[in-house]
Amino acid sequence: EHLHHIPVPESTDSYTPIPWDYLVDNVCGRVERAGWRVSETKFLVSGFNKEVGFHQELFGTIALESADGFIVPQIALRTSYNMQYKTSLCAGARVVVCSNGMFEGEFEVCMRKQTTFAMRDIGGKIEDGIGRVQAAYDSARRKRDFLASVPVDDDRAYALMGQAYGRGVVTSTVMNAAMREWNNSEHEEFQARDGWSLYNSFTEGCKMLGKRNGAAMLGAHVEVDAFLSERIKVSDSVLNWDEIPF
Repeated sequence: EHLHHIPVPESTDSYTPIPWDYLVDNVCGRVERAGWRVSETKFLVSGFNKEVGFHQELFGTIALESADGFIVPQIALRTSYNMQYKTSLCAGARVVVCSNGMFEGEFEVCMRKQTTFAMRDIGGKIEDGIGRVQAAYDSARRKRDFLASVPVDDDRAYALMGQAYGRGVVTSTVMNAAMREWNNSEHEEFQARDGWSLYNSFTEGCKMLGKRNGAAMLGAHVEVDAFLSERIKVSDSVLNWDEIPF
């Protein structure tokens, strides 16, 4: 359900609310043109207004799938009919959106105040924003292919996990979960002894933080990404690292 039952307030000279259905349909149309399939949508509301009898703050996530099975960023959306929030989109391998105001992803896609020309501008902002998501996705695929080409044996994996913990990049909870995943992954595609499997072992570890704090999980993932990118960049010369745009 696209929350279409919630009435959209009338526009004024300085305020133009962006209808939720219009926002969702534009985002879904753009990601489908990028070659992705919308696999799941989830929506929630807050900010109940007794005078109108409806909630006025609208949130949602859109899960995507790619043809090659590679992880595609999720899209999070937020808007409001009470001027509480700008119309915003963010994206990432993990996104956090909550009725308490938390709205986080690995990067912002677009944001627009609901002022006079909001409806005129929002379509172009979505187009440009999803274009950046697609560019980031293409970059991540190249990164995946590179990491999968880098052999990593157990000794090296354990050394990198220890360094990440010793330097405060990850907590003991994340490191222990990453170690378990590396030693006995339940995912067949991550059982190879290479950089991509190690990267995903850390990712599984970061998920442990998400059980309590979504923002902490996202932060840990960013730290791990930077740490592993730097370590593999320094020690491997499979290709020219400068050609990898991330």
